[in-house]
Amino acid sequence: MDIHENLLTLICKHRVYKILGDDAALPAIPSEDRFWIIDEWFPRAVECGLRFAASKRPASYFGQLTVSQIQSSATAGLECRSFEQLHEAREWL
Repeated sequence: MDIHENLLTLICKHRVYKILGDDAALPAIPSEDRFWIIDEWFPRAVECGLRFAASKRPASYFGQLTVSQIQSSATAGLECRSFEQLHEAREWL
């Protein structure tokens, strides 16, 4: 969660409205962290101006499931997508 808090600070400070991440090595996200991202972090990020989030899809099955759940629960005003290749995510942004 520290990484997300630091990211939120940067989003607010620099008025970032697009982010790109590489979730390829992400094994899974614990339930409490998923709910925190959905219920707490997403709304605050949107309030700071974030509108688009793109990432490289996790290689692990459980990582894919958790990222999909988080993305499908994104706050209104935030569009999230995962891609097989990082360059595809970058192009979408």
